[in-house]
Amino acid sequence: MEAGLAYELIASRSELEQIIAAARHSEPEPDVRTLNGWRRGFVGSDLEDLLSGRTAVAVGGRTRLVLHEVDGISRD
Repeated sequence: MEAGLAYELIASRSELEQIIAAARHSEPEPDVRTLNGWRRGFVGSDLEDLLSGRTAVAVGGRTRLVLHEVDGISRD
């Protein structure tokens, strides 16, 4: 939202399902647009942190979703 982009331009539901399934089964990353080019730079590291358990999603101020590092340090 902060970037002014529709989420569908960054990651489709189908792509996210493929990414999550691969992580759950310890398989290689799927070849999806979300993990390539500018999209990877935009959300790739956040996805990796979430799927590895280094961060968690929480509801922050004004009901915004925020990432929190597992040790409690916030990444707004």
